[in-house]
Amino acid sequence: MKYLIFVLLLVFLVACATTSVMPGIACTMEAKLCPDGSAVGRSGPNCEFAPCPEVNPKVCGSCPQFMPPAPGWCEYGTVIPGAVDECGCRGHPTCELSHVCSEASKSAQVCDSVLHPVCGWMSEKIKCFKYPCAINAANPCEACKNENVVSWTDGQCPS
Repeated sequence: MKYLIFVLLLVFLVACATTSVMPGIACTMEAKLCPDGSAVGRSGPNCEFAPCPEVNPKVCGSCPQFMPPAPGWCEYGTVIPGAVDECGCRGHPTCELSHVCSEASKSAQVCDSVLHPVCGWMSEKIKCFKYPCAINAANPCEACKNENVVSWTDGQCPS
């Protein structure tokens, strides 16, 4: 009887020793940056990165059509076309007040050498191939000496 108890105890101990407990899976704490700016971590039994959320790209439709401004809307300024967005559409135009080249400034023989960068805007009679229809000049006097320039604004011409 002692022998039977001893054998059963031995079988029990061997059985307990061979039973293994599955260790928990620990993934590294890395993060993957997704195209939308969010981040995902590793998870699951293989520690793979979770899928990134779907990015819905902006759907471009037809561009908005703006009505021509009312007569006199920008009488003492220069109409600046709106910026082009990611769909290739041009935004609403704005009016930048400009300085009109006077007859006296157009007939100046000599200009001073003061550096005051300006954008000289061409007459509507001039047909340009691309925007802007303007020239960069060192100062207002230099801009207005050009026979095709009718007005100027401070700073370099937009590109």
